[in-house]
Amino acid sequence: MGKDVIVACDFASAEQTFAFLDKFTGRKPFVKIGMELYYAEGPAIVKEIKARGHKIFLDLKLHDIPNTVKVIGAWAFQGCSSLASITIPDAVTSIGVEAFAGCSSLTSITIPDGVTSIEDSTFSGCSGLTSITIPDGVTSIGDSAFYNCIAFESFKVPATVKSIAQNAFANCTSLSDLTFEAATAEGAAIAISTYAFTNCTKLRAVVLPDHLSSFNSAAFAGCTALKSITVNSTNPNYKSEKGILYKKSSADSDDFAELLFYPTALIVENNGIIENLPATLVKIGGSAFSNNAGLV
Repeated sequence: MGKDVIVACDFASAEQTFAFLDKFTGRKPFVKIGMELYYAEGPAIVKEIKARGHKIFLDLKLHDIPNTVKVIGAWAFQGCSSLASITIPDAVTSIGVEAFAGCSSLTSITIPDGVTSIEDSTFSGCSGLTSITIPDGVTSIGDSAFYNCIAFESFKVPATVKSIAQNAFANCTSLSDLTFEAATAEGAAIAISTYAFTNCTKLRAVVLPDHLSSFNSAAFAGCTALKSITVNSTNPNYKSEKGILYKKSSADSDDFAELLFYPTALIVENNGIIENLPATLVKIGGSAFSNNAGLV
């Protein structure tokens, strides 16, 4: 079998690129996208060419941080809107507040194993970010850490994470696959704060982890496509039924004491009607139905 031939698309616009690629009526060639085309058209050109069935080699200017660096300070690369790729060395153990905020051309990031905290607004406004890899040792994801990262579609929360702060993933409008890794360590716990995932409008279903210890009712506010939020029956603090999340009155109880979150899309599916709430319900949590325009 012959090797793929890589065809360089060194054009200045999407129009010129597609006019060229349309000439290939048979097998789709392997395409190289360089800086000129990428900077002219942004991440959309990558998605479109991929959607047309081409393999892609993204050939952009690569910035390497020396291996001697252990700390990337606050605002270090803030506002570097043309920065498309960066390699963070394994020696780095700390990345400061807003270190990469506003790096709108950055498409992927891999955080080294030594980093234990994603600080406030570290990647806020990285609107071109499509791939994020964070290590298992991370214990906290800070306020607005990935705010307005509108391009990435999936995110896996490591089992080691103990807290997700407010607005951490707010306005991540392409996020459709959110996964929480199961915790194996004894005493593991995770707290999800207010508006942590607000306006993630492509989320349709969320399965919360067994080790969920604290949940704010507004964590998924504005997630208009969300139809189901569930938690495993072994969780001592929370339980779910028919896609609705409740809090128990105590770890020893199996009741539905407080309604925490009623998914927006579920109400729409039920024609705006709230049905069959548990007889043991004593409290409706703050923001449980907030901004639910489908409620009649």
